[in-house]
Parts: sequence; structure tokens; C-alpha cells
Amino acid sequence: MFRLPLSLVVLFGGMASLPAQTPPLPGKVVPATLPSAISPSGQFTIYGGTSALRGDFLTRCEALSRDLAAVTGQGKSRWIHPCVIELTVPESSKVVQRRASARVFALDPQGYRLQLYLLIDDEFQLDEFEHAFIRLLLIERMLRSNRPEADVDRLPAWMLAGVAGLIEYRRAGRPSDVFSALMDARQIPPVSEVIAGQGAEITDSVSRGIHQACSAALVQALLDQATGPARFQAMLEDLAYSKAPVAELLRTHFPAIDQAPEALAKWWTLQLASMSERSAYELLSPAETERLLQQALVIDFPETDSESPSRKPERRTPNPGRLRVFPRKSGEQAREVTTFANGTLEDFANFVRDPRSPTALRQCEERLNKLTTRCFPLHRPIIASYGRVISRLLGEETAGIAEELDSLRKRRSELTSLMGGVSDYMNWYVTTQVQEASDDFNGYAEALKTLERLESRRRRDPVTTYLDAMERELAP
Repeated sequence: MFRLPLSLVVLFGGMASLPAQTPPLPGKVVPATLPSAISPSGQFTIYGGTSALRGDFLTRCEALSRDLAAVTGQGKSRWIHPCVIELTVPESSKVVQRRASARVFALDPQGYRLQLYLLIDDEFQLDEFEHAFIRLLLIERMLRSNRPEADVDRLPAWMLAGVAGLIEYRRAGRPSDVFSALMDARQIPPVSEVIAGQGAEITDSVSRGIHQACSAALVQALLDQATGPARFQAMLEDLAYSKAPVAELLRTHFPAIDQAPEALAKWWTLQLASMSERSAYELLSPAETERLLQQALVIDFPETDSESPSRKPERRTPNPGRLRVFPRKSGEQAREVTTFANGTLEDFANFVRDPRSPTALRQCEERLNKLTTRCFPLHRPIIASYGRVISRLLGEETAGIAEELDSLRKRRSELTSLMGGVSDYMNWYVTTQVQEASDDFNGYAEALKTLERLESRRRRDPVTTYLDAMERELAP
């Protein structure tokens, strides 16, 4: 978590135009003698603070601006409202102020001033700044027409949470874990609740995470529509001036969702499912890699018609080294022939002479190649060694294969123990070596309190009690 050791107050402001002489803004005027820095785009100017601090904030502002443009598909759109940031050191460490509070002022005769106050102290967290900054960037887009009497408070909570969530989602390489957990829980709220939800009222981190994930999928579903980015920008501008409800504006700017009553819910659910799919670039954990490696090393020969003429081949759980014995007739006498059924690569001695072994080995090699692209990095040399073993077996070379497979099995066992030890050490360190209390899990405590309050309001009438008992009884 990003923290700054200094106690600073950050003032973020902007005007709607760039006249030759900038008129004084309401409130404190930035002294001309303060050191300043201007971003390469010219949109952001920082006064005060150290040069390192100014450079850090300029870099973050430019990065967030680019991320927002990439997410909404606007590209390098021309900005209208410049932004000014002033850094000052408060005289007292007991300054009482919200760490992130934004305001928008109308200027005379036209234009707006966007202003964000941040108190950056030892408890400051970077996501507070980013969330407030993204909100002002969206407000700046709402005010692109530069008309008076705009209502910037109409920015929906789901739109702000969705854009912020998509920025974080892309930064992290499009991870699927949050969305897959949401789909697996099968507790997805209706899309109408997401649209009507108020982000400021969500206090616990669990509910906030669910709301952000659902909102991100909703924003992405809208942007994926035909001319979605342009429609999204038009809706942003209408939000500032139109009195129509948000749901009506959605149908106006995205008419495709109004073709059927459940069209938006369908597209939104499909978007959630798509984002929950693990991409080829996501790395697996050590435990997941080991599990999939065990499956990839399975050698399974399907049953032929001569082995089982009266029934279809059935999938069997691999049993290492299991041999199938069946009779074959030669003339009037029958003899027993032993044929490999299924097992693992380590049972190569039992199947390497089988005519079907090249096909099974190539299938095994293909599974290993697919696993290599997303396995845990420390497993890659091991998987590559298994690939070389398969190449040698395909060339009917068996000398030293047993010893190499035994060595690979030991390396996998050592790696599993090593990663388990690393996990245990990290848990021990966090539990015993942290010098001060952390509030990182306060959100989970809030979630527990919320559940307890909901439980206390639970209906206790006989019908509800009976239905709850039946649900517990019939639950899988």
C-alpha cells in the first residue's frame, strides 16, 4: 500500500478555459513564488512540495488519465478543463479534514472549477486519491459542453466504481479470480440493484468489492455495444443536464438494451462470465500447477472394440501401472495377452512397446505444452524436462528414463515443500513480526457486523422457519 510519511494537503483544481491571464479562483490563490511543475500534456500543474513529490503526483495523474482514456475507448481526447494541484504542509498534525473530498465550482461568466482536497498523512492510502481523481476526470468529461447549471452530483455510483474497477482490472493483467469467485458463489445481485446502488453507503470491503466487480462488468458491457465509447461519452454529458432517470438515459443512449426486457441483464451476465474465464496469460499457483501437472502426465489408452464389444468405453480413474488381461484365441487354443490400460508417464515400461503409445505420448506432450504457458514459473524447467523424456520415448530410447523420472518426482516434491514453507513463513511473519496494528481487515469486520444485523432482522414466523429448515435439508 502506498503511503507518504509527510502530512500534506493536496489541492486539485481547474478552470474551464485557458485565458491569457488566469483569473483568481475563489479561496486561496496559489502564490506565484511557489515551485511548480507541469505535466507533459499541460493539463496538470502542481505547486509546492518537494520536486520528488511533484514528479510522483504528475506521473500518477498522467497515468490515470491515460488509463481512463484506454478504458472508455476515447483515445487521446482533447481535455477542456486544466487541473491545478497545490501541496502545502499543515502547521498542525491534528488537522481535521476528510482525506478525499471533491467540489465543483461554477465560474462567472462560464466554466467550472474542479477542486479536490486530499489530506496525505501517515494513514493516507493511494486508492483514496485515485478514486477521487477518477471521479473528477469523469466529471471533466461530463462538463465537455461547458454549459452552465450542470449537476455533477448525478454521476452514478456504478459508473464511477465500474470505470475504477476496469482500470484496476487492466492494470493487473485482467485477472479472473474476483469474477470467478462471484460466479462460483452464485449470489450475483440483479443488475437493477447494481444500477440503483449507492456506492457511498457501502461500508464493508466485501460488499464494496462485489459492487465494483459487478459495476465493472456493466460498464464493459455498455462499452462493447456498437459505438459504445461515443454513446458512453454522450450519456456522461447528458447526466450533467438531463433530469431523466439514469435507467431512462441508459435506454436512450444504448437502445439495443431496450429491445427485450432482460437484454441488459443477459449481456451483463455474459460479460461477468467472460471476465471470470482464466486467460492464457494468468499464472497458476504452485498448488494448481502441481494438480494440473499430475493430470497432464496421465497415459490412458482407450478400449478397443475387440476388448469390449458389448459396451462403450468408459472413462476410468487412472490407476498407475494397471494392466488389463483378456483372452485372445489363436486356432483352437487361447492364450492370455497383457495390454496396458492406463497409468502415468512413469509406467512407460508397460506401454512403450504398444502400437498406440506414440499417440498417447503426443497427447501428453500437448497437455504439457499448454500448461507451460501459464504454470508457476518454478515449474517450467520441470515441465520442459518431462517434454524431453517424451521425445526420447517417441524415439524408442528408454535408457536412463526411469532414473530421470524419479529425479523429476523428487524435484516436484521438494518444490511443493519449499512453497509450503514460504507460505508458512509469510503467515508467521505477518502474525508475529508486525510492529503496529493494521486496519487492512477492518472491512471484513464491517461485513460481519452487517451480516449479524441482517440476521437479527430475519423473519421468525413458522412458514419462514420451515422453509429455512427445508433449504438446509435439501442443500447439496
